[in-house]
Amino acid sequence: MLKQFQNAANSASGWESAFYHLGHFQDQCYRNLSADDKSSRYLDISLIGGYSGIKMNFQTIKCFTEAAAYGNKFVYQTIPRLLTLWLDMGEHKVPAENLLFDKINSVVANSINSIPVYKDQLKNSPANTDSNFLNLITSLHAMIDELLRLCNFPIGNRKTLSMRRDFPKLLAMKENNILIPLQSSLTVNLLPVLSMNHRDKWHNLFDPLSPTFTVFYDEIEIMHSLAKPRKITVNGSDGIKYMFLAKPKDDLWKDARLVDFNGIINKLLKTNSESRRRQLHEFE
Repeated sequence: MLKQFQNAANSASGWESAFYHLGHFQDQCYRNLSADDKSSRYLDISLIGGYSGIKMNFQTIKCFTEAAAYGNKFVYQTIPRLLTLWLDMGEHKVPAENLLFDKINSVVANSINSIPVYKDQLKNSPANTDSNFLNLITSLHAMIDELLRLCNFPIGNRKTLSMRRDFPKLLAMKENNILIPLQSSLTVNLLPVLSMNHRDKWHNLFDPLSPTFTVFYDEIEIMHSLAKPRKITVNGSDGIKYMFLAKPKDDLWKDARLVDFNGIINKLLKTNSESRRRQLHEFE
């Protein structure tokens, strides 16, 4: 079985899927080992030429770095797994002292040049110096503190709150570089797998025109549901009005999972030419 995967990878040296499945097969073989077997195979240096546990890890990491260099279809499987294997081995003395671990370090180091490094959002914003970055982080923490205070603010029987009266610090946080947390702003835009430009190091993973907070509206409406969430309205740097709910002492885990699910649906719809033509997408 291993030979078949190796033949597929050798016959198509630039095919992402071949290297991913070869690495995945090696990883599954390693996962199927018992805990004692994994430890004993790490200890036996003589197994370097055979199918030792660390050799399986080495082959998995090597194949996953190759797959990541040739495309992005499996990037959410390859990158997290190869980093997990590499860092886990480095934390333990026995595998870290194995001769193959030096080769693994070399593979990871070389992957820095082979895997496309896309320009991140911070490099494309005004906050591209150390001082501006620290100021941005400080402003972000201050906004989070004020929003948490808004969530837990006692409202009694009031139907509205005043930003100017009750949250002047939040009202004063205008025209900053903090992104409005929209799903479109938080969604990674990978290049198409078949694109000839998938190695483009200057591709921006995020929309460089994502809106930032500009103005907070004074009126805060108290909704009529049991949790009494507070509805705030802000203006974005794109001139569009956005509304958000601040929920007190609420578990947002289900909401976050629903947002993730909608993101997956949108991604699948974008891969189909007919759905793109009809502009089908989930509510964001």
